Amino acid sequence: MGMSAAFVLSALVQFLLGLVVAWLLGPAEFGAYALAVAAGILLQTLCFEWLRLAATRFFHAGAAGLRRRLVVAFLASVVGALLVAALAWPLLPGGRPALVALGVGLALGAGFLDLVAAMLRARFREADYARVLLVRNALGITLVPLAASLGGTAEAAASALFASLVVASVAAWRLEATPTQPEEAAEPAPPLPSLFAMAGYSGPVVVTNLFYLALFFGVRSWAALTGGLALAGQVSLALDFVLKLFTTFGSALDLWLFQRAVQATRASGPEAGQAQLHRNQEMVLSILLAMALGLLLVIDALEVLLVRPDFRGLFGHAVMLMTPGIFLYALIQYAVHPYAQLAARTGTLPVTALAVVVLAAMGGGVLALWPAGMGGAGMAGIGLVLAGSMAAGLLFLAARSPGYQAPSPRFLGKLTLAILAMVLPVALLRQWSGGLPGAIAAMALGAAGFGLAAWLVDLAGLRQIRLPRRAVS
Repeated sequence: MGMSAAFVLSALVQFLLGLVVAWLLGPAEFGAYALAVAAGILLQTLCFEWLRLAATRFFHAGAAGLRRRLVVAFLASVVGALLVAALAWPLLPGGRPALVALGVGLALGAGFLDLVAAMLRARFREADYARVLLVRNALGITLVPLAASLGGTAEAAASALFASLVVASVAAWRLEATPTQPEEAAEPAPPLPSLFAMAGYSGPVVVTNLFYLALFFGVRSWAALTGGLALAGQVSLALDFVLKLFTTFGSALDLWLFQRAVQATRASGPEAGQAQLHRNQEMVLSILLAMALGLLLVIDALEVLLVRPDFRGLFGHAVMLMTPGIFLYALIQYAVHPYAQLAARTGTLPVTALAVVVLAAMGGGVLALWPAGMGGAGMAGIGLVLAGSMAAGLLFLAARSPGYQAPSPRFLGKLTLAILAMVLPVALLRQWSGGLPGAIAAMALGAAGFGLAAWLVDLAGLRQIRLPRRAVS
């Protein structure tokens, strides 16, 4: 299994794991679990993400000195993470100190696992990287639901998740420390980058990601503070569902399409790379827009299948409200941001300022809506604020990205035809046949209609795409 396939499979497992845990725990306990996990991810990004990025960029076979430097930096970052947690502890709601401690533990475990996995990826050890993800996901999908079922608490589920990260980290470290061939261990090492150089490379990306994570963590926290843990669980499940759905498919597209732009740049120059990026943007926009509209059409039936009764109603309502904003967020990440990425300008001010613009707009909206809480007008308002802030960020980045081109009217006309070929039969079938069977039939018919129309009008150059073929020996 290649690294890209392993990554996508891992993302799908994590997507399903969230639904299973929510079903087993119920809204209140899942709300506490989701807040602990989200806080852990926020702490992990703040203290350890820079090491993962540095390992991906600078690590290589035979870099034993850099391995030691990264491990020492990780240990120093552990001290920093514990200090951050100690400073934040008085600000956290009391009553569940074990869960707060587990959130810190999740940050440490995931930080180390991601660092070692990045070392494997940097050395192109695809099979070992896939094994690490297999161990992590197999343990997670087994232990976490079992603990949630037997214990019935957020602490039990978080403890099982932490245990899966620890075991996977030990397995990953043993794999990474074992050379795959004699000459790999003997490969001469170039001069080692300093910690300052690695932090300077990773810092802008980390800051940008922190802004987005803080935004989504703020939505969960707002729900908990205004409506309690049960509301936080319902909102978190809807947010996780939409966010993981779009980031999983968006990442899969990015892993495939961005490499085509890199290859075009190397083979034919920057103009060819820019042209490929433009086609990539059209492909990403087409697929994600079809996903968003299709989800809105069938979410009422999907929630009956996917979530337990005490999540229903609010879950579907929240998904419908959050989908436009998450769709725009995915466009930022996978359609527009690659322009700056290809130009090697991910660390420039516009990219980081983008996150500031989005967070500022979102924060202002939340403050304005705070008195309404997360129910009623507040829930609708947060959807509007999320969509509006992401739209502002999308326009800001598009205006500042080198070589960016907006979709052409000709492409938008083709996209409209393909979307109509999907939406019209789905809407009609949903009127005639309700329930889950009707929803499944509608999704299949809609996907077929969109795919056929996209092929007929050659949407985003679909008919010119050629999948890579394996060389025949």
